[in-house]
Amino acid sequence: MDKQLLQKYFAGTCNPEEQIRVIDYLSDRQSDMLLLRGLMDDAERDTEAEMMPFAVENELSKQLRRYVFLNGAFVRRLWQTTAAAAVLLPLFFAWQYFARRTEFKNAAVAKAPAVVDSSWKVVFNNGRSTRRAVLPDGTQVWLTAHSRIQYQPLQYGVNNRRLKLEGEAFFDVVEDAQKPFVVYHGTIATEVLGTAFNVEAYTDEAAIRVSLVSGKVRVVPVQNKYGTAALKVLKPGQVLSFHKKDGSFKIKQLVVKDAAIWKKGMLVMNDVSLKDALQRVERKYGLVVKYPEKIDIDKMRVTAVFKAGDASQIIQNLLFVHNLHFTIHNDVVTVY
Repeated sequence: MDKQLLQKYFAGTCNPEEQIRVIDYLSDRQSDMLLLRGLMDDAERDTEAEMMPFAVENELSKQLRRYVFLNGAFVRRLWQTTAAAAVLLPLFFAWQYFARRTEFKNAAVAKAPAVVDSSWKVVFNNGRSTRRAVLPDGTQVWLTAHSRIQYQPLQYGVNNRRLKLEGEAFFDVVEDAQKPFVVYHGTIATEVLGTAFNVEAYTDEAAIRVSLVSGKVRVVPVQNKYGTAALKVLKPGQVLSFHKKDGSFKIKQLVVKDAAIWKKGMLVMNDVSLKDALQRVERKYGLVVKYPEKIDIDKMRVTAVFKAGDASQIIQNLLFVHNLHFTIHNDVVTVY
């Protein structure tokens, strides 16, 4: 699959064989949809910003995800009919368009329903750039590309200040000594009162990292959340790397200690593996990175800060220090 083939499909110029390829891609539950997201990012740059009420956006997103992403076999049959495609495509693009264009902080501060509901509200950054969300207590969160947080709107700020994180986010927490701010990320959690810190909790990476810029945080195992011992209490300028496989961790000094670096959406990599670094670029720019098994990029380390910009330049700099090279064609990066 490549972006050009998707463009042909939506333009109605594919031959029957190409149509089958695209239908298989769109209806496959295992597909990461990176190429489709990239195509929509391109379309987004040619559109003007508009606002959609949060309730409408949320309902549209929920319904489309249910039918487009969760029912592969059913959708496969629907896509093969011109009438169904004519209905689903405009709705799908409308959802994606408004989800990107709606002011991101509106999703975080949207009013909770009047009925009692303990479900988790999701704030998802489905764009390529870092976006800011404002929580009900005024705490600010800068979410990196394709990262999400979840919190309980009727509980947060009232009984607790707990949330879940998938991906990476920088937090500037409003102080409240009576309600500690707790971020759950995998098998550990980070607890603070008022501080600025960054958490890297990507599900496909071997380690979770907590970087403290100011204040004080306590990193604890989730299963021992209300137990006695913490893994570590961090000081400003320290980063804790927790290894998921064996539960071990180590503390190092932060290369970057300026909160503005994270807030501006720069790629901050503090002693991460080259494999993880390339995955972050892959995720952010909608690329597919391939490399031969003989190159053990999981053991190569990277410490760097990159401004958002040309993906090929970032990849070149990552590979240069390890004497590696690459080619790029149709959003596929081949390392050699």
